[in-house]
Amino acid sequence: AQLPENLLALEKELRIYYSVYRSKITKEYSNTSIDSSKIAKYENELFNLYRKQDSLIKTLEKNYPKYHQLKYQDGIIAVSEIQQQLDDKTTILEFFTRDSITYAFTVSKNDISVQELAIPQLTEQIETFQKSIVSRDLIAFKQKGYNLYHQLIQPVSDKLVGDRLIIIPDESLWHLNFELLLTQKESSNNPKNLSYLLKDYAISYANSANLLFASFDDSLHQKVRQECLAFSFSDSTQIAENRAISLTTLRDTGMDLPGTREEIRAISNIVNGQYYYGSQAIEANFKKNAGNYNILHLALHGEVDNERPENSKLYFTKSKDTLEDNLLYGHELFALDIPAELTVLSACN
Repeated sequence: AQLPENLLALEKELRIYYSVYRSKITKEYSNTSIDSSKIAKYENELFNLYRKQDSLIKTLEKNYPKYHQLKYQDGIIAVSEIQQQLDDKTTILEFFTRDSITYAFTVSKNDISVQELAIPQLTEQIETFQKSIVSRDLIAFKQKGYNLYHQLIQPVSDKLVGDRLIIIPDESLWHLNFELLLTQKESSNNPKNLSYLLKDYAISYANSANLLFASFDDSLHQKVRQECLAFSFSDSTQIAENRAISLTTLRDTGMDLPGTREEIRAISNIVNGQYYYGSQAIEANFKKNAGNYNILHLALHGEVDNERPENSKLYFTKSKDTLEDNLLYGHELFALDIPAELTVLSACN
């Protein structure tokens, strides 16, 4: 949110002093002999801190509305407000998991319900399912895919209205590919013919219903952005070409385009924008331009670090002279303002 250091420092300082004086008051009340003059002094300090905090919040609201909105406007949206924004073809399926019990909440335009699901060893089941995908163990995949569907989706299937499903997971369910769950026991050994849940529903995910449906100030997002920013990876520092090209130009080019460039030319038939490849497909160009586009398409190599996810990374083209290392790490994304509505990762892993 581009908040200056002095305001961040002040916000932290107020939080620390508030904690200090609250602790002093609590400690004084725990004494055998309570000194009311000390308590009055501490409460007076707290009052002054509240005034400073109010002043800070007003400054943030006026000058840094995006930060203020995300941090201080923490109201909870009502179910009725969510239902007003749903059409008759969409259902929200939100999970809440504790120990061996999972609760499944379904919200559609005209209905809300909750179902208690007793699912033993849910985390272990999901891990086994994920391993079957990676190892391409079709027998285990079919068994676990149907079992998880039978335990998670089938009990609430009569509450799923329409063919669009917004899933809000919890705990280990964040690691489950709901699209790949199987809606029936399978005899076929052809992966193309299996009864994937994605054949019945267009599935999307959200972090919370509150973030998805709460009304945010549209004026914060009025910056006009271009359509699509695309990158493709080149595994060499000896690249003769030094190119960035508009997608409209790429659309009509007659040159032979291998692999990922052919993929991006197909995209150019749908949207306009800018395409970086060869020696221009570097991390610095991504960071400089990522905030200016509605769609990001990254046809790059990727590497997932399951033990430390923040160290997962995307590989940009190597460059001899650059301030960046051309490895875009997960933790770097937290420092970037990327308002894109869609990001496509077209990567090996």
